[in-house]
Amino acid sequence: MWRYAHRPASDVRLYWNDSEYFRQWLGTDRGDRPHADPVSVPGRPSLTCFAPHDHLWHCGFWFSWKFINGVNYWENAADGHPEGRIRFQPPERLEASGDTVRVTADYAYVDPRQVEVARERREMVWYRPAADGSHTLDCTIRFRAGAGAVTLDRTPITPETPWGGYGGLSWRFSRALGQVEGIDAVGRSGKAIEHQSAAWATLFGRLDGGPEFWAGVAVFDHPTNPRHPTPWRYIADPGFAYLNPSPLLAAPLTLDTGRDLVLHYRVLVYLGQADRDRLASEFARFAALPVPAGAVP
Repeated sequence: MWRYAHRPASDVRLYWNDSEYFRQWLGTDRGDRPHADPVSVPGRPSLTCFAPHDHLWHCGFWFSWKFINGVNYWENAADGHPEGRIRFQPPERLEASGDTVRVTADYAYVDPRQVEVARERREMVWYRPAADGSHTLDCTIRFRAGAGAVTLDRTPITPETPWGGYGGLSWRFSRALGQVEGIDAVGRSGKAIEHQSAAWATLFGRLDGGPEFWAGVAVFDHPTNPRHPTPWRYIADPGFAYLNPSPLLAAPLTLDTGRDLVLHYRVLVYLGQADRDRLASEFARFAALPVPAGAVP
C-alpha cells in the first residue's frame, strides 16, 4: 500500500507497505536549506548521506546555488549556517491522488543584511512506486531575481580549485554504497562523466541487505533547461559519492530584475544496476512532457 504523511510547515513522508522511503524536509531547524533524507528503495538502506563530517552542509538530496551576488548560500560559516539563508515561506500546498503526491513550497533567499534578493517556488511530484520499489520524483524549480539583478555563481574550476563547478540539484550518497559505478546518456562511464555534458547521468552501487543488492539514482535534465544538456559533477571516491547536474559549471548566470529561471528535473531511484536502455526510455518519456505551468509569487 502507498501512503503519505504530512506535517504542515515541516515535512512530507512517503511510505510503501509501511516502509518509509522518502522524507522531504520543507523547513529545517537549521534554517538554511530544504532537503530530502532519508531516501531509499522501500525496505532497503537509505541512499542519502546527511551532514557527513567532511562536508557538514551536505544534506542528502538538496538544491542550493553556491553563490548569489557573491554571498555563500552553500557552505556553513562559523555559526553552523551559510552566510545567505534559504527561508521557507509557509504554508505549502499539498495535493494527492491515487498515483501522485504534489507539494508546492515557496522560499526566500536572504542575504546577510536581511535583504531578500530572490524568490523560489519549488514543485515536487512523487509517483506511486513500481512493483520492484523503484520510484520517481519530478522537481520544478522556479527562481526569480528580486529588486535587483542577481548573479548565480560557483567556484570556478582552476588548477588551484579543480574540485569547483558544483551547485544546484545535488545528491550526496550514503557511505554504505560500495562498488560505485556510473553511466551517462552519451555512453561515458565512471570518471569520464565528470565535467562533461549529458541529458542524464546515474550513479549506482552495492548496499547491505543481501548478497546482490544494487541500487542507484538517475537524474534527467529536461530539454527546456538552460544550458541543456547539462554539465555534471560526478564523484565516486571511497566514502564520497556525489552526483550534480550543474548548469553553472562552465560559467555564472545573471538574472535581471523580475526575470525567471526555470529548472525541471526527473529523479529515478531504482533497484538493481543501471540499464542504459531503460534510462534512455525514461528520459524520452520525460523529455516529451511539457514543463508544468506556474509562476513565482
